[in-house]
Amino acid sequence: MDSRLTSLLPKFAAVPLAFLLCAAASPALADTYNLPADLKKSPFNCTGSGQDYNCGNIDLDKDAVLVLNGPIRLQVSGNFTAHKDLTTVNDDHNHGSYPFDLTVGGNVDLKKNLNATMTLTVGGQLDVAMNARLWGNITVGGSANFAKDSIYYGDVTVGGHLKVDKNTYITGICRAGSTNFYGCGKPPPTDPTLHHVRIAHSGTALTCTPATITLYACTDSDSGDACIAYTSGVSGNLKTDSGISIKFEIPKDSSSSSIPLRVTTAGTVKLSADGYVSSDLYTCSNGKSASCDLNFRDSAFMLNVPDHLSGISQKLTIAAVQKDDTTNKCVPGFSGKRDISLSCGYINPGQDTANISRLPLNIAKTDIACGATSATLVSLDFDAQGVAAPDLIYNEVGTLNVSANLTSPLMAGSTSFTVAPASFGIAAKGNQPFKAGVAFQADVTAKNANGQTTVNFGLETPPPQVRITLKKCSPTAGRDGTFTEGFISKFKAGQASTGDMSWSEVGVGQFRAYLDTNPASSSPPLAYLSSNIRPDSSTTCNAVFVPDHFDIQYSPEARPFWYSAQPMAKVKVIARAYAADKTAATTTYNYMLEAPSTAEVVLKAYRNPLDSEIDAQIGELDVKKIQGSAFVKKINGKDEGQGEAEITTTFTFKKMKTPPQDLRLRAIDGITSSKDGIESPTIIRTGRLRLFNAFGGANAVVPMTVRAEYWNGTNWTWNSQDKYTKILRSAVALSGTLSGTVNNDLALINGEDQLKLTKTAGSKGYLDVALNLALNAGGNSKDRSCLGTHPDSQSSGTPWLRSWYGFCSSGDNPDNDPAARANFGVSAPENRATIFVREVFN
Repeated sequence: MDSRLTSLLPKFAAVPLAFLLCAAASPALADTYNLPADLKKSPFNCTGSGQDYNCGNIDLDKDAVLVLNGPIRLQVSGNFTAHKDLTTVNDDHNHGSYPFDLTVGGNVDLKKNLNATMTLTVGGQLDVAMNARLWGNITVGGSANFAKDSIYYGDVTVGGHLKVDKNTYITGICRAGSTNFYGCGKPPPTDPTLHHVRIAHSGTALTCTPATITLYACTDSDSGDACIAYTSGVSGNLKTDSGISIKFEIPKDSSSSSIPLRVTTAGTVKLSADGYVSSDLYTCSNGKSASCDLNFRDSAFMLNVPDHLSGISQKLTIAAVQKDDTTNKCVPGFSGKRDISLSCGYINPGQDTANISRLPLNIAKTDIACGATSATLVSLDFDAQGVAAPDLIYNEVGTLNVSANLTSPLMAGSTSFTVAPASFGIAAKGNQPFKAGVAFQADVTAKNANGQTTVNFGLETPPPQVRITLKKCSPTAGRDGTFTEGFISKFKAGQASTGDMSWSEVGVGQFRAYLDTNPASSSPPLAYLSSNIRPDSSTTCNAVFVPDHFDIQYSPEARPFWYSAQPMAKVKVIARAYAADKTAATTTYNYMLEAPSTAEVVLKAYRNPLDSEIDAQIGELDVKKIQGSAFVKKINGKDEGQGEAEITTTFTFKKMKTPPQDLRLRAIDGITSSKDGIESPTIIRTGRLRLFNAFGGANAVVPMTVRAEYWNGTNWTWNSQDKYTKILRSAVALSGTLSGTVNNDLALINGEDQLKLTKTAGSKGYLDVALNLALNAGGNSKDRSCLGTHPDSQSSGTPWLRSWYGFCSSGDNPDNDPAARANFGVSAPENRATIFVREVFN
């Protein structure tokens, strides 16, 4: 098989290509499609030629292998779905690989294993299942979700939120509106192999009690008495040059194991290990140097310091022990006061680490200089059991060793211990409140119990890594949203700043800092160095998040105009998070949830495009405040967030004959404004309905034109944009010399419609027609036209179309109904009594 195909199809690496493609013909296995030949067949059904093809939706319901026989550019206008395995074979024996450009206007859902080489462009959302391997760049207009255990070899650009699950790698550059992933540009790890076993011992031991030997499995060479753990399991033999051999086992998913070694004769033994396969067989460490010599003595100091937090006093236990010559058991070596030579050394960070802070180790209120060439004499009081327990304090972090020596009687001993940060200080940058979706950073400081910075934090090998997360404190019933976590892999002098963080929701939260890896560990927080201490700190609930902006939406659509005094129904004010593309901004569902009863949003009328409020002398909104509770809904009696309020408001001119006003509704709550969001502009017009006199035969259906008009500042003009006004025939009042009926309802198109009128009694004559535009739709009332006779009719509920209609109209804001006359058996005035017409053209 060609090596390129092997890299594309790791699952089938051992299977001959001929067999793979043959087996794919079986309905139970993969379907093989030769591209471009099969693109015009089901399930693709594409059109095109050469390398360019266009398709609607593509739905692959079986395992599919796409074999390219040339470069392909595939444009899919709808969605692309692969329910099972999807594999591409791009092999070109002459050039390496045929390019495959897949562009999808809708969504892409790859529900199972993916092994493909392609450039993928998605207009909507991209979802890829676990165990994916994709070679090529990815561009997504919406959000993208990458499941675990996958590798993407290329750049990834996502307009919305990029969500990446654990053990997934992106080797190229990442760009996203928001993300939980900060591991871009890192190659995936290769499968680790055992490099060596490190044998850790104390350097000195007693013949009266077994020595504890700890064996560590490593994937690389030692650094600072530490290594990268190998966790696939190791078994072998611990040996001494005196002929002792003890079996050991480091179980799978662990990296160390401890065993006892008993030597009853004083002297030095050299430790070694074998019985396993590795690059380098073993190394040794006595906590101070890479020595395999373990000195067994009949008398020695046994030291112990528990791993602890920096700046907190601990007991250093020093036991003077010797072998009883009769029983060979351990007994106290001496009691009373003795001057003991104490010294300490750096293990991790190491002695020669640059910029290390050399704070002393304080024992029995005496400073012991770590790394010094000479020891410090400290007077200690040993009890009847031969034990002294002085206080020990270290205000820095790391792993140290402490040694005790006495010349008469000759005794020595040492131990190592780890001191971890007592806390992490977390200080978010920028002024509060933070805005949902807007990036911010935080400074993180490793501290001791006294609040001092532990400047050695970050110099360890391997360097510690800290993750910052956010926990929502309130509203308690709200959504958690998506927090783009901060991750720090490099500390300097105990301090560092996070990358960009953001939260998609609103409310009050607390930040948390803890040790972790990138990608995130499955069991955070992690332990510090070789200890079991897991530094983990949280702030108080003091991080306040508010919406980035409001969007103003008209439902079901944004209209180009509204009439003065006409209710603008179903206006939505939506609290949104930030997004680079405002149309992709998400709703902050927690907005106003559990807010005080006095909370409100102010609604104002602004000019468009001028950014100033419309003067109240011109006109005003009737709804100027939206209660916070309008943004909350009740489900099963409980308040649930929805992040939006729907209202009905009207803008009414003070004087009817006011020129059209460009309008933008603006929502403001004192912090958040729709100025930063989407404010769809509209126009407010003074409107009216005008009826035109009509003429027709005595027995004909007479059409009467009804037209919408608006005041343009000088005169009334045809409102051809009115496709919204509808009036039922029941709102038409008929009077006059004839009896008649109205045959149709009115529904304006391009600002016009016709009433179809039929007389039911009489011969020649007329019908006076008036429209009842009164507010109480469906109620019986008399119209307000200038006609003398006003039979009852049902109100149409469109009073904003009342206006000047003749002699009975008066004042600045008349509210008369329109009327006109339909003549039956009477010719139109311009044609009345015409016998002959001759046209002459010059």
